Amino acid sequence: MYFLQSPSVITKELVLEAMTNTGLAVDRLESVIEILGNLTFLGFEVAPNRYEYIFDEQDTQKIRTMAAKTVANSGLISPRYQIHPAFHSYLEVTGKADELTGQLPIPLSVD
Repeated sequence: MYFLQSPSVITKELVLEAMTNTGLAVDRLESVIEILGNLTFLGFEVAPNRYEYIFDEQDTQKIRTMAAKTVANSGLISPRYQIHPAFHSYLEVTGKADELTGQLPIPLSVD
């Protein structure tokens, strides 16, 4: 289990390292990332700290293009991905709920 206890947001390098440790041939690593995205295991960063998952095949190119633009515009070296929240419990993924959803908590006072 190469994603066990990993952070919720991971870089392409971390994904490649995890896949290399499985013994996959180097020339197949890029296709594995594509498959993990198509299976909605990985979400693509389409804007700073905003991740989208490929649920419809027709959105694949749009999401991948937005992810490439995010890397280019943000000065990142490589793409970042988010492990789908459905797998967080099983894989013991680290990260707080607000970090995962991008939502801010609203403090409510009870009077």
